[in-house]
Amino acid sequence: MVDEIKKNKNKESVSGKKIVKYEFNKFKKSIKSTDGEVTMILRAHLLAEYYLNRLIEIELPCGYFITKEKLSFYNKIAIVKALDVLTEKKGIESSLYELNSLRNRCAHVINYIISEDDVDRIGLPLGQRYTQSKFNFLKDVKGLLYKTLFELLAINLSFIVNDRELMKCGKTMEWEQKKAPTETPQENTPKIPPISP
Repeated sequence: MVDEIKKNKNKESVSGKKIVKYEFNKFKKSIKSTDGEVTMILRAHLLAEYYLNRLIEIELPCGYFITKEKLSFYNKIAIVKALDVLTEKKGIESSLYELNSLRNRCAHVINYIISEDDVDRIGLPLGQRYTQSKFNFLKDVKGLLYKTLFELLAINLSFIVNDRELMKCGKTMEWEQKKAPTETPQENTPKIPPISP
């Protein structure tokens, strides 16, 4: 997406739809609905760390020197917290800490089984959208996990990263308005592929 921003350096705005599509595709390539729950967590952790590194590099003049060091995920969250860029989306910081804790349990406990309580710890800080998702995925921990990771990474965290990146370039996201919308906003959201058992 950085290339898209730089390519359109004479424009004051960049298409929000293109950014959303780009990030949605990045998420789908990184985390597949057919993956096991532990694999989803490990890959989500890597993707979250990628976004944290981007935020550090965007916000600090020489942020690259921090991201190339072997800092822990926890330390990177602390740095981003100190930069005060996560406050615009409530709950992300707590969700990231919980993702890190769950990743550590998955990596250090043989045959760890992810429970609904584990997913709740990541999802509940995200608020009402998680509560609605939980209702839609009754008894489907894997589907709820995938949807929760999608909300945390592809929607919330990637939006903050891209918004900050655009601000640094003096640009804004442009959202095309339809003259007569024929679909409800829920129908316009990207569809998550069905989870296979």
